Amino acid sequence: MYVYHFKANFKKGKNIVKHTYKFDVSSSIDYNYHFNYVLTAANRWANKQIDDFTLIVEMEDSEEFNINKTFFKSKDEWQIEGKGKVIEIEGKANTAMEKDALRFQMQEGRLVFKKKNFHPDGELEIYSFNKHIQSMLNKDYRFYLPFSVYMSDSFELEKPANPFQREIMSTLPFARKGYVFKDNKFNYKT
Repeated sequence: MYVYHFKANFKKGKNIVKHTYKFDVSSSIDYNYHFNYVLTAANRWANKQIDDFTLIVEMEDSEEFNINKTFFKSKDEWQIEGKGKVIEIEGKANTAMEKDALRFQMQEGRLVFKKKNFHPDGELEIYSFNKHIQSMLNKDYRFYLPFSVYMSDSFELEKPANPFQREIMSTLPFARKGYVFKDNKFNYKT
């Protein structure tokens, strides 16, 4: 667990705070990440708000991630600058992965959230939601997608038994990132 902080000396009048955080969350295709950013500290400032707030979220191309509805109410408050779509997720529990959220499926570009006289009532929570990993975590480990790398007992990952298994292993990284193949034998529908 890491905590990044900075000291800010505010002066009477207009103050501009601009900072950037870059997270290297690269691990593997099947890696879930989760990180938070504290926004509610602004409620302790002298004017109890951020007068002119802009949040920009930039991810790599072809990325799918969720942002919990902790400081905003609607997907209409976000702008997608580039190619992507957003889906409303209705939460069923009070865990980080099951709160009301927006799921962003970004092909390319960035997200922008702007608000005047912003009184944040929650923190920024961004996390990936890999369906393949979540299936494993929520079930009893008997459910795997066809030809999942987790089915290592069904064939040797290092030595696929036949040409089709070799094709599956070579296309798996692309399939996990949502690539739609021209050959339907590789397209998995959920």
